Amino acid sequence: MAHDDPARLTTALAVPHAAGFAAELGHSVASLALSRANQEPRPEPWPRSDREWERRVVDGHPFHPNCRARPGFSVAEQLAYGPEHGPVVRLGLVPVPAAECLVSGTWPAELRDGDRLLLPVHPWQAAHVLKRPRDPEAAEGPDAYPLMSLRTLAVPGGRM
Repeated sequence: MAHDDPARLTTALAVPHAAGFAAELGHSVASLALSRANQEPRPEPWPRSDREWERRVVDGHPFHPNCRARPGFSVAEQLAYGPEHGPVVRLGLVPVPAAECLVSGTWPAELRDGDRLLLPVHPWQAAHVLKRPRDPEAAEGPDAYPLMSLRTLAVPGGRM
């Protein structure tokens, strides 16, 4: 029997844990297709900056066995936060008592609120990990460019 879908093939093999792996593989294939969609022509020479090197990698991650495995991300979130789509995200600021933080060097004055440090946080992590929806009254951090790991960002001209 021929297979043209890696998730169905994995399921058909019926090896232990195949169902979970097949689901991740299916998500990975869909995410890879999304990463390749709507790629605009690039100027020559390209890439011209470190951040553009991150945008260039659309076929997966060098340390993960699947391409573009982004479990938990919706299509809209992948478009909003995937570096290959070139988004700019506004970081949130989460106040944390300074006594509970381990930092090296001097924390920037603009990221202090009395005895609290204002920690920049990715909007996806704020919503899904910290369970803190964006508060329109709260101070916002700088704009940033998502990098390949999605958990790291480049702040233009910044030192964060």
